[in-house]
Amino acid sequence: MAYIPRDYSEKAIDLLFKIIEQNNKYYDVEIDGNEIIGRTSDTDRFYDFMEFIQPTTKYVAIRVYKGGSPNNDRNVFTMPQNGLNGIPKEEAHNAFDKKPKIDIAKERADWEKDRLIEDLKKAKESLEAENARIKEEAKEQIREIEADAKEQIQAIKDRQSSLSGVLETVAPALAQTLSKSKLAETYPMLGALGTIEEQNETTPSSTEEPSGVKFTPKSDAPSDDKLLALVADLRKHFEDEELEIVFNFLHHASQNKSLLIQLENLIPTQHADL
Repeated sequence: MAYIPRDYSEKAIDLLFKIIEQNNKYYDVEIDGNEIIGRTSDTDRFYDFMEFIQPTTKYVAIRVYKGGSPNNDRNVFTMPQNGLNGIPKEEAHNAFDKKPKIDIAKERADWEKDRLIEDLKKAKESLEAENARIKEEAKEQIREIEADAKEQIQAIKDRQSSLSGVLETVAPALAQTLSKSKLAETYPMLGALGTIEEQNETTPSSTEEPSGVKFTPKSDAPSDDKLLALVADLRKHFEDEELEIVFNFLHHASQNKSLLIQLENLIPTQHADL
Protein backbone atom coordinates (compact mmCIF):
# COMPACT_ATOMS: atom_id res chain seq x y z
CA MET A 1 0.00 0.00 0.00
CA ALA A 2 1.48 3.33 -1.09
CA TYR A 3 1.04 6.46 1.00
CA ILE A 4 0.73 9.59 -1.18
CA PRO A 5 0.56 12.91 0.74
CA ARG A 6 -1.07 15.82 -1.08
CA ASP A 7 -2.28 19.33 -0.37
CA TYR A 8 -6.03 19.60 -0.49
CA SER A 9 -7.42 21.52 -3.48
CA GLU A 10 -10.37 21.12 -5.77
CA LYS A 11 -8.01 20.73 -8.74
CA ALA A 12 -6.16 17.83 -7.06
CA ILE A 13 -9.47 16.18 -6.15
CA ASP A 14 -10.81 16.56 -9.71
CA LEU A 15 -7.63 15.06 -11.16
CA LEU A 16 -7.89 11.98 -8.93
CA PHE A 17 -11.57 11.66 -9.83
CA LYS A 18 -10.72 11.53 -13.56
CA ILE A 19 -8.19 8.77 -12.93
CA ILE A 20 -10.78 6.73 -11.05
CA GLU A 21 -13.49 7.36 -13.64
CA GLN A 22 -11.40 6.62 -16.74
CA ASN A 23 -9.91 3.42 -15.29
CA ASN A 24 -13.07 2.21 -13.54
CA LYS A 25 -11.22 1.95 -10.25
CA TYR A 26 -12.57 0.99 -6.86
CA TYR A 27 -12.11 3.60 -4.13
CA ASP A 28 -13.20 4.62 -0.66
CA VAL A 29 -13.11 7.93 1.24
CA GLU A 30 -12.52 8.80 4.88
CA ILE A 31 -12.34 12.13 6.71
CA ASP A 32 -10.21 12.38 9.85
CA GLY A 33 -10.43 8.59 10.29
CA ASN A 34 -14.21 8.39 9.71
CA GLU A 35 -15.29 6.31 6.73
CA ILE A 36 -17.59 8.39 4.55
CA ILE A 37 -17.86 6.28 1.37
CA GLY A 38 -17.25 2.53 1.52
CA ARG A 39 -15.35 0.72 -1.19
CA THR A 40 -17.17 1.18 -4.49
CA SER A 41 -16.66 1.85 -8.19
CA ASP A 42 -19.70 4.13 -8.44
CA THR A 43 -18.25 7.47 -9.51
CA ASP A 44 -21.61 9.18 -8.99
CA ARG A 45 -20.96 8.99 -5.25
CA PHE A 46 -17.41 10.37 -5.37
CA TYR A 47 -18.10 14.01 -4.45
CA ASP A 48 -20.58 13.11 -1.67
CA PHE A 49 -17.73 13.29 0.86
CA MET A 50 -17.52 17.09 0.42
CA GLU A 51 -20.75 17.48 2.38
CA PHE A 52 -18.92 16.20 5.45
CA ILE A 53 -15.91 18.56 5.30
CA GLN A 54 -15.94 20.96 8.25
CA PRO A 55 -13.76 24.03 9.09
CA THR A 56 -11.86 21.83 11.55
CA THR A 57 -11.28 18.96 9.12
CA LYS A 58 -7.61 17.94 9.11
CA TYR A 59 -7.41 15.62 6.14
CA VAL A 60 -9.33 13.67 3.49
CA ALA A 61 -7.98 10.22 2.58
CA ILE A 62 -9.00 8.59 -0.69
CA ARG A 63 -7.81 5.04 -1.27
CA VAL A 64 -7.67 3.90 -4.92
CA TYR A 65 -7.61 0.10 -5.25
CA LYS A 66 -5.71 -1.97 -7.79
CA GLY A 67 -8.23 -4.19 -9.51
CA GLY A 68 -10.20 -6.44 -7.19
CA SER A 69 -7.34 -6.85 -4.69
CA PRO A 70 -7.04 -5.05 -1.35
CA ASN A 71 -3.83 -3.36 -2.57
CA ASN A 72 -4.32 0.38 -2.90
CA ASP A 73 -2.72 3.80 -3.07
CA ARG A 74 -3.77 5.98 -0.12
CA ASN A 75 -4.02 9.60 -1.23
CA VAL A 76 -4.07 11.82 1.87
CA PHE A 77 -5.16 15.40 1.20
CA THR A 78 -4.11 17.68 4.09
CA MET A 79 -6.15 20.79 4.67
CA PRO A 80 -4.29 24.15 4.50
CA GLN A 81 -3.29 25.76 7.83
CA ASN A 82 -5.69 28.66 7.29
CA GLY A 83 -8.56 26.39 6.41
CA LEU A 84 -10.42 26.20 3.14
CA ASN A 85 -11.78 29.73 3.41
CA GLY A 86 -8.55 31.41 4.51
CA ILE A 87 -9.66 31.56 8.16
CA PRO A 88 -7.10 30.38 10.69
CA LYS A 89 -7.98 26.92 12.00
CA GLU A 90 -8.14 28.10 15.61
CA GLU A 91 -10.67 30.79 14.77
CA ALA A 92 -12.54 28.35 12.54
CA HIS A 93 -12.63 25.86 15.37
CA ASN A 94 -14.10 28.46 17.77
CA ALA A 95 -16.67 29.50 15.20
CA PHE A 96 -17.53 25.90 14.51
CA ASP A 97 -18.07 25.21 18.21
CA LYS A 98 -20.78 27.88 18.25
CA LYS A 99 -22.71 26.01 15.54
CA PRO A 100 -24.57 22.73 15.97
CA LYS A 101 -22.15 19.94 15.24
CA ILE A 102 -22.96 17.57 12.42
CA ASP A 103 -23.13 13.92 13.42
CA ILE A 104 -21.10 12.37 10.61
CA ALA A 105 -22.23 8.86 11.49
CA LYS A 106 -25.87 9.96 11.40
CA GLU A 107 -25.42 11.78 8.10
CA ARG A 108 -23.79 8.73 6.60
CA ALA A 109 -26.57 6.48 7.93
CA ASP A 110 -29.21 8.76 6.39
CA TRP A 111 -27.36 8.74 3.10
CA GLU A 112 -27.09 4.93 3.18
CA LYS A 113 -30.80 4.77 3.95
CA ASP A 114 -31.60 6.85 0.87
CA ARG A 115 -29.36 4.61 -1.23
CA LEU A 116 -31.10 1.53 0.14
CA ILE A 117 -34.52 2.94 -0.67
CA GLU A 118 -33.38 3.65 -4.22
CA ASP A 119 -31.96 0.12 -4.58
CA LEU A 120 -35.20 -1.39 -3.28
CA LYS A 121 -37.18 0.67 -5.75
CA LYS A 122 -35.05 -0.60 -8.63
CA ALA A 123 -35.36 -4.18 -7.35
CA LYS A 124 -39.15 -3.83 -7.20
CA GLU A 125 -39.27 -2.57 -10.79
CA SER A 126 -37.07 -5.46 -11.88
CA LEU A 127 -39.30 -8.00 -10.12
CA GLU A 128 -42.43 -6.51 -11.67
CA ALA A 129 -40.87 -6.76 -15.13
CA GLU A 130 -39.83 -10.37 -14.47
CA ASN A 131 -43.32 -11.18 -13.18
CA ALA A 132 -44.90 -9.73 -16.32
CA ARG A 133 -42.53 -11.80 -18.48
CA ILE A 134 -43.38 -15.01 -16.59
CA LYS A 135 -47.12 -14.32 -16.92
CA GLU A 136 -46.78 -13.79 -20.66
CA GLU A 137 -44.80 -17.02 -21.03
CA ALA A 138 -47.46 -18.89 -19.02
CA LYS A 139 -50.22 -17.52 -21.27
CA GLU A 140 -48.28 -18.62 -24.34
CA GLN A 141 -47.84 -22.12 -22.89
CA ILE A 142 -51.56 -22.31 -22.13
CA ARG A 143 -52.37 -21.30 -25.71
CA GLU A 144 -50.04 -24.01 -27.00
CA ILE A 145 -51.61 -26.64 -24.70
CA GLU A 146 -55.12 -25.63 -25.80
CA ALA A 147 -54.14 -25.82 -29.47
CA ASP A 148 -52.57 -29.25 -28.94
CA ALA A 149 -55.67 -30.45 -27.08
CA LYS A 150 -57.91 -29.29 -29.94
CA GLU A 151 -55.75 -31.19 -32.42
CA GLN A 152 -55.98 -34.35 -30.32
CA ILE A 153 -59.76 -34.01 -29.94
CA GLN A 154 -60.11 -33.53 -33.69
CA ALA A 155 -57.94 -36.60 -34.30
CA ILE A 156 -60.22 -38.65 -31.99
CA LYS A 157 -63.29 -37.36 -33.83
CA ASP A 158 -61.71 -38.28 -37.17
CA ARG A 159 -61.00 -41.80 -35.90
CA GLN A 160 -64.55 -42.13 -34.60
CA SER A 161 -65.89 -40.96 -37.95
CA SER A 162 -63.68 -43.48 -39.71
CA LEU A 163 -64.88 -46.22 -37.34
CA SER A 164 -68.49 -45.27 -37.99
CA GLY A 165 -67.84 -45.59 -41.72
CA VAL A 166 -66.37 -49.05 -41.23
CA LEU A 167 -69.38 -50.02 -39.10
CA GLU A 168 -71.85 -48.90 -41.76
CA THR A 169 -70.00 -50.95 -44.35
CA VAL A 170 -69.57 -54.05 -42.21
CA ALA A 171 -72.93 -54.04 -40.35
CA PRO A 172 -74.97 -56.07 -42.93
CA ALA A 173 -72.23 -58.66 -43.34
CA LEU A 174 -71.77 -58.70 -39.55
CA ALA A 175 -75.45 -59.49 -38.99
CA GLN A 176 -75.42 -62.32 -41.57
CA THR A 177 -72.19 -63.87 -40.36
CA LEU A 178 -72.99 -63.80 -36.65
CA SER A 179 -76.56 -65.06 -37.12
CA LYS A 180 -75.38 -68.13 -39.03
CA SER A 181 -72.41 -68.88 -36.75
CA LYS A 182 -72.54 -71.44 -33.96
CA LEU A 183 -71.59 -68.59 -31.73
CA ALA A 184 -75.27 -67.57 -31.88
CA GLU A 185 -76.09 -70.69 -29.89
CA THR A 186 -73.82 -69.54 -27.09
CA TYR A 187 -74.64 -65.84 -27.38
CA PRO A 188 -78.41 -65.42 -27.92
CA MET A 189 -78.00 -61.74 -28.78
CA LEU A 190 -76.12 -62.73 -31.92
CA GLY A 191 -78.89 -65.09 -33.02
CA ALA A 192 -81.44 -62.31 -32.73
CA LEU A 193 -79.76 -60.23 -35.39
CA GLY A 194 -81.26 -62.06 -38.35
CA THR A 195 -81.37 -65.30 -40.30
CA ILE A 196 -79.59 -66.61 -43.36
CA GLU A 197 -81.61 -68.01 -46.17
CA GLU A 198 -79.69 -69.70 -48.87
CA GLN A 199 -81.35 -69.54 -52.22
CA ASN A 200 -82.09 -72.86 -53.85
CA GLU A 201 -80.28 -72.76 -57.15
CA THR A 202 -82.45 -75.60 -58.55
CA THR A 203 -85.80 -74.18 -57.47
CA PRO A 204 -87.68 -72.64 -60.41
CA SER A 205 -88.36 -69.01 -60.08
CA SER A 206 -90.08 -66.51 -62.27
CA THR A 207 -87.28 -64.15 -61.51
CA GLU A 208 -83.75 -65.52 -61.61
CA GLU A 209 -81.49 -64.37 -58.86
CA PRO A 210 -77.81 -65.17 -58.51
CA SER A 211 -77.13 -67.98 -56.04
CA GLY A 212 -75.59 -66.91 -52.75
CA VAL A 213 -76.53 -65.62 -49.38
CA LYS A 214 -79.01 -62.91 -48.55
CA PHE A 215 -80.01 -61.35 -45.28
CA THR A 216 -83.68 -61.76 -44.35
CA PRO A 217 -84.68 -60.12 -41.08
CA LYS A 218 -86.99 -62.08 -38.81
CA SER A 219 -90.43 -60.70 -38.27
CA ASP A 220 -89.36 -60.05 -34.72
CA ALA A 221 -85.79 -59.05 -35.72
CA PRO A 222 -84.27 -56.41 -33.51
CA SER A 223 -84.10 -52.83 -34.60
CA ASP A 224 -80.94 -50.89 -35.31
CA ASP A 225 -80.89 -50.06 -31.60
CA LYS A 226 -80.07 -53.70 -30.78
CA LEU A 227 -77.24 -53.71 -33.28
CA LEU A 228 -75.93 -50.52 -31.75
CA ALA A 229 -76.29 -52.12 -28.31
CA LEU A 230 -74.10 -54.97 -29.52
CA VAL A 231 -71.50 -52.53 -30.79
CA ALA A 232 -71.69 -50.64 -27.51
CA ASP A 233 -71.06 -53.88 -25.65
CA LEU A 234 -68.08 -54.60 -27.90
CA ARG A 235 -66.72 -51.18 -27.12
CA LYS A 236 -66.57 -52.17 -23.45
CA HIS A 237 -64.05 -54.88 -24.30
CA PHE A 238 -62.08 -53.27 -27.12
CA GLU A 239 -60.32 -49.97 -27.74
CA ASP A 240 -61.21 -48.12 -30.97
CA GLU A 241 -58.18 -49.45 -32.81
CA GLU A 242 -58.94 -53.02 -31.65
CA LEU A 243 -62.60 -52.63 -32.63
CA GLU A 244 -61.55 -51.62 -36.13
CA ILE A 245 -59.58 -54.88 -36.32
CA VAL A 246 -62.65 -56.86 -35.19
CA PHE A 247 -64.91 -55.27 -37.80
CA ASN A 248 -62.28 -55.67 -40.47
CA PHE A 249 -62.03 -59.38 -39.63
CA LEU A 250 -65.81 -59.80 -39.72
CA HIS A 251 -65.92 -58.05 -43.07
CA HIS A 252 -63.45 -60.53 -44.55
CA ALA A 253 -65.13 -63.45 -42.71
CA SER A 254 -68.46 -62.59 -44.34
CA GLN A 255 -66.80 -63.23 -47.70
CA ASN A 256 -64.64 -66.16 -46.57
CA LYS A 257 -66.55 -68.28 -44.01
CA SER A 258 -63.51 -70.45 -43.36
CA LEU A 259 -62.03 -67.57 -41.38
CA LEU A 260 -65.01 -67.69 -39.04
CA ILE A 261 -64.59 -71.44 -38.53
CA GLN A 262 -60.91 -70.94 -37.75
CA LEU A 263 -61.83 -68.34 -35.15
CA GLU A 264 -64.51 -70.57 -33.65
CA ASN A 265 -61.99 -73.38 -33.21
CA LEU A 266 -59.81 -71.06 -31.15
CA ILE A 267 -62.60 -70.25 -28.68
CA PRO A 268 -62.71 -72.41 -25.48
CA THR A 269 -65.77 -74.63 -24.99
CA GLN A 270 -66.95 -72.73 -21.92
CA HIS A 271 -68.07 -69.14 -22.63
CA ALA A 272 -69.10 -66.34 -20.40
CA ASP A 273 -72.36 -64.63 -21.31
CA LEU A 274 -72.08 -61.24 -23.05
